[in-house]
Order: sequence, then C-alpha cells, then structure tokens
Amino acid sequence: MIAARWTTETGSGALLVQNGTVVKNGAGVVGILPALFTTTFATGPTIVQINGGTLQVGGGTDTNTIYQGVGGLTFASGTRALNGSTQIVTTGGPVNFTGATVTFASGATYNPAGTTNVSAGTVNFNMPLLTLNTPTNISGGVVNAAGSVVDNNLLTLASGAQLSAPGQVVSVSAAGTLDLNGGSMTAGNLSIAGLLKGNGTVNGNVSNSGTVAPGASPGTINIVGNYTQSPTGVLQLEIGGTSPGAGHDQLVISGNASLDGTLLISQFGSFAPGLLDRFQAITTGGTVSGAFASVVVPAVFTGLGVSYQSQGVEVASAPGSGIISGISSSIPALDPGIVREDKNIFVQADEDKDIFKKSGDFLMCN
Repeated sequence: MIAARWTTETGSGALLVQNGTVVKNGAGVVGILPALFTTTFATGPTIVQINGGTLQVGGGTDTNTIYQGVGGLTFASGTRALNGSTQIVTTGGPVNFTGATVTFASGATYNPAGTTNVSAGTVNFNMPLLTLNTPTNISGGVVNAAGSVVDNNLLTLASGAQLSAPGQVVSVSAAGTLDLNGGSMTAGNLSIAGLLKGNGTVNGNVSNSGTVAPGASPGTINIVGNYTQSPTGVLQLEIGGTSPGAGHDQLVISGNASLDGTLLISQFGSFAPGLLDRFQAITTGGTVSGAFASVVVPAVFTGLGVSYQSQGVEVASAPGSGIISGISSSIPALDPGIVREDKNIFVQADEDKDIFKKSGDFLMCN
C-alpha cells in the first residue's frame, strides 16, 4: 500500500513520494530496484513502514525519510543518497548493504535494532558520530565514517572488509567487541575499553584500557602506529608453540609501545614450554617503554619470564624450569645464571648450586 501523493513511469522511470507513508506488509521481499525505477522520497517527512519481510531498495534519494517497523531493509544496488534528517530506526529485521553505494548525510540517523550486514558496495556515514548499538558484520565492501565511531556491541571485520575513519576516534566501549576476523580498519586512534581480538590490521594508534587478544587461536594483530597500554589494560596471549602467529599470539607494532597493566598468558591446547623455549610476544619498529605491572601465567607454565628488548618483548622459559636432555661429555663454560644452547645440548650454570643429577637419559637440574 502506498498512501501518498505519487507518480510512476514505466521503463527507466521514477517513483516520487512526498509527505506520505509507504507500507510493506507480510512476509517475503518487495523490491524497488533501479532496473524498474528509481525512488525519490522527497521533502518529507515520508514514513516507510516495514511491517514484515524485507523491503529491497535500489538507487534514488531520501529526504527526511523515516524507515521503521519490524521488517528487514536491503540496499541492493545502484546509488542512494539519504539526505536531510533521514532515519533508519527499524525495530526488528536486519539492515543489509549488498552492493549499493549508500551515503548518509551529516544530519541522518542510523540506529536500527537489528543486525547490520555489509557484504559488498560502499557505505558512507557522514554523520559526526556513528554509534553501533547492535551487531555489525562487515564481510565485504567498504564502510567509511567521516566522524567518530562508537562500538557498543560486536563489530566484525572479515577478510577483505574495510572500516575507514581516517583521523577519527573509533571507540570500543566496555560493552563492545571489535573482531578483526581477517579485515582491516583505519582510524586516527582506536580506543579500547572493551575487547579487541582476532587477526587483522589496525592502521592508526591503539590505546588499550580494556583487553587486546591477538589471534583466533593463535594469530597476529598488526598495528600500523603506536600502542599504549594503560594500568587497567590487559594484553592476552595464547601460547601453543614457538612459531609467532601460528604457535603463539603476537602483537606487531610499526611504531612505539608504551606498556603498563597486565600481560595475561593462556595455554593453547596441551602445549607446555620446554627449557629455553622463546616466544616473541611483541615486536616494534620503534621503542619499547614501561613494563607490565603484572604477568599472569597458568600453573603449567611456571618458570616463564619476560624480557623487555629495545624493539620488542619476549617471553622465555627461565633457567631450571625443566628437564635438560642430550647429555654431552663436553660442557662449555657458562656465565653464572645464563642459559645457552650448544649443538642441541642444553646446560645451566647456577652461581649458588653446582649440583646435577643424572637419571637415565636425562640430566636433572636442582
């Protein structure tokens, strides 16, 4: 039902609605596609009431349009401008961007109650603030934000997907999660009060007062910028092997790292570090300053220590934390307290103890 002043033309034609209401009832999909005609919801306010199913919209213009109702909304193809104070405030179904170029004006509102899915095309949010209160899945295409972005729920960036907010602040609130599921994002600063996880790239500085957990068991987060961790921040790393990004999580930073807060190490699988195992937790292109105020490790990882390097942070098994195998009759001289490897023969020098017990094929360190 269309209750409004409207005109239609066949062929390439157009549909014009002014100061009225467009109602979509029932299940199924109703399409308003560029191949049939473009739509202009002009002057307004025009109410587009979606009471069920999905309304599929193509190219055209909205001026002060209000999309509402419990149904879904899909921007399928073509170019659509959402001008004036156009609002998307649907209360149930998803909002899908499947290939169109959709541009929201600075006075528009985007606050659907359902999930947002971007699979292709380009979505331009030109509002000064974009707040994402429901799950947002970006599996393809590009999402551009001209202003600040606040994530209050789950924002997922799949492989090949991009969220671009150059020079802007993107905030993940305490209730929010940003999952870099192979995707990338650009921001002036990414502020984490909730959770940043996954494998992907952040082009911009990262400030962590929440939790950063690289990898999808395990994996890597790349930061093209600086990383700052506050006293409340947590860096969570899984260790399941010695290979960075494949065996254990890693944070790769092109700039500087300023550290505080907590380093939380978790076991992945049944892996247990051996003597002299090393895990490059952080690498930087710049400098490392500060240190973690606390380091938490599982009981099976007793003996791990943290080494702060000029361009990184390494976690390593401490001397005396395991069994030394491969006994040699020729043991090189060692500096006290230093663990070294010589032709796969592991030895430990202890300045307080010089006691070694031989049992079978193992050399036990007291």
